Amino acid sequence: TSARVEVRSLEFDGDGTAEGAAAKAKYALRLDNADTSGTMQVLVEDCVMHDFNDKIIKPYGNCGIDSLLVRNSIFYNGASEGIVIYSGSSSDPAVRLKYAEIVNCTFSAIVREAIKGDTNPNTMLRVDHCTIYNCGGSSKGMLYVDDLLDVEIKNSIFAKNAFADNFVRLESDANSFHHNVVFDVASFEV
Repeated sequence: TSARVEVRSLEFDGDGTAEGAAAKAKYALRLDNADTSGTMQVLVEDCVMHDFNDKIIKPYGNCGIDSLLVRNSIFYNGASEGIVIYSGSSSDPAVRLKYAEIVNCTFSAIVREAIKGDTNPNTMLRVDHCTIYNCGGSSKGMLYVDDLLDVEIKNSIFAKNAFADNFVRLESDANSFHHNVVFDVASFEV
Protein backbone atom coordinates (compact mmCIF):
# COMPACT_ATOMS: atom_id res chain seq x y z
CA THR A 1 0.00 0.00 0.00
CA SER A 2 1.06 3.55 -0.59
CA ALA A 3 1.15 6.01 2.29
CA ARG A 4 0.73 9.74 1.84
CA VAL A 5 1.51 11.91 4.83
CA GLU A 6 0.67 15.62 4.74
CA VAL A 7 1.49 17.91 7.64
CA ARG A 8 0.38 21.51 7.12
CA SER A 9 0.26 24.67 9.22
CA LEU A 10 1.19 23.05 12.54
CA GLU A 11 3.66 23.80 15.31
CA PHE A 12 5.59 20.87 16.76
CA ASP A 13 7.04 21.85 20.15
CA GLY A 14 9.31 19.04 21.33
CA ASP A 15 9.77 20.51 24.80
CA GLY A 16 6.93 19.23 26.94
CA THR A 17 8.86 19.43 30.19
CA ALA A 18 6.77 22.37 31.40
CA GLU A 19 3.72 20.13 31.00
CA GLY A 20 5.32 17.28 32.97
CA ALA A 21 7.30 15.34 30.37
CA ALA A 22 10.58 13.82 31.57
CA ALA A 23 12.57 15.17 28.60
CA LYS A 24 12.25 16.70 25.16
CA ALA A 25 10.75 14.56 22.41
CA LYS A 26 13.23 12.76 20.18
CA TYR A 27 11.76 13.54 16.72
CA ALA A 28 8.94 15.57 15.19
CA LEU A 29 8.54 13.08 12.32
CA ARG A 30 9.90 9.54 12.33
CA LEU A 31 9.40 7.82 8.99
CA ASP A 32 9.50 4.03 9.08
CA ASN A 33 7.60 1.75 6.70
CA ALA A 34 10.05 -1.05 5.67
CA ASP A 35 8.69 -0.66 2.11
CA THR A 36 11.82 -0.73 0.00
CA SER A 37 9.78 -0.14 -3.16
CA GLY A 38 9.54 3.53 -2.17
CA THR A 39 5.86 4.39 -2.29
CA MET A 40 5.51 6.78 0.68
CA GLN A 41 4.98 10.46 -0.06
CA VAL A 42 5.61 13.03 2.66
CA LEU A 43 4.70 16.73 2.57
CA VAL A 44 5.59 19.15 5.36
CA GLU A 45 4.34 22.67 4.63
CA ASP A 46 4.00 25.88 6.63
CA CYS A 47 5.12 24.19 9.87
CA VAL A 48 7.28 25.22 12.80
CA MET A 49 9.28 22.43 14.48
CA HIS A 50 11.49 23.19 17.46
CA ASP A 51 13.11 22.00 20.67
CA PHE A 52 13.80 18.36 19.86
CA ASN A 53 16.31 16.06 21.55
CA ASP A 54 17.57 14.42 18.34
CA LYS A 55 16.89 14.79 14.62
CA ILE A 56 13.75 16.76 13.79
CA ILE A 57 12.76 14.77 10.67
CA LYS A 58 14.24 11.27 10.44
CA PRO A 59 13.55 8.29 8.18
CA TYR A 60 14.71 4.82 9.27
CA GLY A 61 16.77 2.35 7.23
CA ASN A 62 14.92 0.59 4.41
CA CYS A 63 12.12 3.14 4.62
CA GLY A 64 10.84 3.55 1.07
CA ILE A 65 9.96 7.14 0.21
CA ASP A 66 9.03 8.37 -3.23
CA SER A 67 9.19 12.03 -2.25
CA LEU A 68 9.94 14.11 0.84
CA LEU A 69 8.78 17.69 0.25
CA VAL A 70 9.49 20.26 2.96
CA ARG A 71 8.27 23.76 2.16
CA ASN A 72 7.85 27.11 3.91
CA SER A 73 8.79 25.74 7.33
CA ILE A 74 10.96 26.76 10.28
CA PHE A 75 13.24 24.47 12.31
CA TYR A 76 15.12 25.56 15.43
CA ASN A 77 16.67 24.37 18.69
CA GLY A 78 17.57 20.87 17.60
CA ALA A 79 19.99 18.80 19.66
CA SER A 80 21.24 16.89 16.61
CA GLU A 81 20.51 17.37 12.87
CA GLY A 82 17.49 19.19 11.49
CA ILE A 83 16.43 17.01 8.54
CA VAL A 84 18.25 13.80 7.71
CA ILE A 85 17.62 12.01 4.45
CA TYR A 86 19.23 8.79 5.63
CA SER A 87 18.78 6.59 8.70
CA GLY A 88 21.29 8.50 10.80
CA SER A 89 23.96 5.81 10.62
CA SER A 90 25.98 4.92 7.55
CA SER A 91 26.10 1.30 8.79
CA ASP A 92 22.26 0.95 8.64
CA PRO A 93 20.43 -0.07 5.47
CA ALA A 94 19.96 2.91 3.19
CA VAL A 95 16.74 4.90 3.19
CA ARG A 96 15.10 4.28 -0.17
CA LEU A 97 14.36 7.95 -0.87
CA LYS A 98 13.95 8.94 -4.49
CA TYR A 99 13.43 12.72 -4.27
CA ALA A 100 13.84 15.27 -1.48
CA GLU A 101 12.99 18.94 -1.87
CA ILE A 102 13.57 21.49 0.87
CA VAL A 103 12.34 24.91 -0.23
CA ASN A 104 11.89 28.27 1.48
CA CYS A 105 12.77 26.93 4.94
CA THR A 106 14.70 28.45 7.84
CA PHE A 107 17.01 26.50 10.14
CA SER A 108 18.65 27.99 13.22
CA ALA A 109 20.32 26.83 16.42
CA ILE A 110 20.69 23.25 15.23
CA VAL A 111 23.63 21.59 17.05
CA ARG A 112 24.73 19.54 14.05
CA GLU A 113 23.94 19.94 10.33
CA ALA A 114 20.67 21.57 9.28
CA ILE A 115 20.37 19.02 6.45
CA LYS A 116 22.33 15.79 6.20
CA GLY A 117 22.23 13.01 3.61
CA ASP A 118 24.22 9.80 3.25
CA THR A 119 24.31 6.21 1.92
CA ASN A 120 21.95 6.33 -1.08
CA PRO A 121 23.58 7.68 -4.27
CA ASN A 122 20.23 7.51 -6.09
CA THR A 123 18.51 10.11 -3.91
CA MET A 124 17.92 13.40 -5.73
CA LEU A 125 18.13 16.40 -3.35
CA ARG A 126 17.05 19.98 -4.07
CA VAL A 127 17.57 22.80 -1.57
CA ASP A 128 16.26 26.19 -2.71
CA HIS A 129 15.60 29.55 -1.03
CA CYS A 130 16.57 28.35 2.47
CA THR A 131 18.23 30.23 5.30
CA ILE A 132 20.63 28.24 7.46
CA TYR A 133 21.84 30.27 10.43
CA ASN A 134 23.96 29.23 13.40
CA CYS A 135 23.93 25.51 12.66
CA GLY A 136 26.80 23.08 13.21
CA GLY A 137 28.76 25.30 15.57
CA SER A 138 32.49 24.60 15.66
CA SER A 139 32.26 20.81 15.30
CA LYS A 140 30.04 20.32 12.21
CA GLY A 141 29.26 21.98 8.92
CA MET A 142 25.87 23.45 8.09
CA LEU A 143 24.91 21.00 5.36
CA TYR A 144 26.49 17.60 4.69
CA VAL A 145 25.75 15.34 1.75
CA ASP A 146 27.79 12.17 1.34
CA ASP A 147 27.26 9.56 -1.40
CA LEU A 148 24.40 11.46 -3.12
CA LEU A 149 25.26 12.21 -6.74
CA ASP A 150 22.36 14.47 -7.80
CA VAL A 151 22.26 17.48 -5.47
CA GLU A 152 21.46 21.11 -6.21
CA ILE A 153 21.69 23.81 -3.55
CA LYS A 154 20.75 27.28 -4.76
CA ASN A 155 19.41 30.70 -3.84
CA SER A 156 20.06 30.13 -0.13
CA ILE A 157 21.76 31.94 2.74
CA PHE A 158 24.39 30.29 4.95
CA ALA A 159 25.51 32.31 7.99
CA LYS A 160 27.41 31.78 11.23
CA ASN A 161 29.39 28.56 11.39
CA ALA A 162 32.74 28.10 13.14
CA PHE A 163 33.65 24.66 11.73
CA ALA A 164 37.23 24.77 10.40
CA ASP A 165 36.50 22.34 7.55
CA ASN A 166 33.79 22.62 4.87
CA PHE A 167 30.70 24.56 5.95
CA VAL A 168 28.91 22.60 3.18
CA ARG A 169 30.10 19.17 2.06
CA LEU A 170 29.11 17.68 -1.27
CA GLU A 171 30.32 14.25 -2.38
CA SER A 172 30.49 14.69 -6.13
CA ASP A 173 31.78 17.39 -8.45
CA ALA A 174 28.55 16.85 -10.40
CA ASN A 175 26.58 18.28 -7.48
CA SER A 176 25.73 21.96 -7.75
CA PHE A 177 26.08 24.82 -5.25
CA HIS A 178 25.22 28.15 -6.85
CA HIS A 179 23.62 31.57 -6.35
CA ASN A 180 24.00 31.35 -2.57
CA VAL A 181 25.06 33.95 -0.01
CA VAL A 182 27.68 32.85 2.53
CA PHE A 183 28.99 34.91 5.45
CA ASP A 184 30.44 34.57 8.93
CA VAL A 185 31.78 31.05 8.36
CA ALA A 186 35.23 29.81 9.39
CA SER A 187 35.81 28.02 6.08
CA PHE A 188 34.38 28.96 2.70
CA GLU A 189 35.25 25.52 1.28
CA VAL A 190 32.43 23.54 -0.36
